[in-house]
Amino acid sequence: ALVSAGGTAVGDLIGAYRAGDRKAAAEAGRRLLDLLLDLDELLASRPEFPADRVEWESVAPWRDGLLLAAWRRFAERPAPELEGELLEFRERNAAWLGEYSLFAALKRAHGGARWTEWTEDLSGGIPDALTAWRRRHQDMVRAEEFAQFLFDRQWRAVRQEAARSGVRIIGD
Repeated sequence: ALVSAGGTAVGDLIGAYRAGDRKAAAEAGRRLLDLLLDLDELLASRPEFPADRVEWESVAPWRDGLLLAAWRRFAERPAPELEGELLEFRERNAAWLGEYSLFAALKRAHGGARWTEWTEDLSGGIPDALTAWRRRHQDMVRAEEFAQFLFDRQWRAVRQEAARSGVRIIGD
């Protein structure tokens, strides 16, 4: 839409999505979902969402459940076409991914509470406590890594489509 209207730049991810080829994005997403989730089960579990707005407080728990289900299915039966990509992503982002994923898993396990409200050993960054927690909740930590991998994959696809269409993404 943006390109056909003569536009050449968008300022954020929302603009990039609106400017992009939704059909191509939907097809890519569908292929990924086919690899990671049972689509019949997915559609059966989809809650009713308003058609005229996004209610993030309703969408986020469903999305998070899908991401966890996708991770678990991938962990049980890795898709060969994604395995190498995930390993490369982990290597490329080793400087931040482990710590971020641990933090995100801890936050989720604490119901979204601020880190200052967690137990003192975890909020204080006690290495032994964090290592023990990571070991006990490895699935949650890996699921967070996997969610970051999927986001990175989608973001790169948006950027590639934007570049192919002559659209510049400003700010990232």
